[in-house]
Amino acid sequence: MKQTQEIKSFFYSQYFADGLRITIGCIVPVLIFATIGQFTNGTIVSLGLF
Repeated sequence: MKQTQEIKSFFYSQYFADGLRITIGCIVPVLIFATIGQFTNGTIVSLGLF
């Protein structure tokens, strides 16, 4: 029971929210630029945002 409470607490924590925001912020530009054929530029933009 305690383990499920700890897991639930982690998913509602600031650490998880920050990690998710950074991950999405780094992956979305790569995906957008890859769809228009500019994968290298998407990687550069993504690393710049990181």
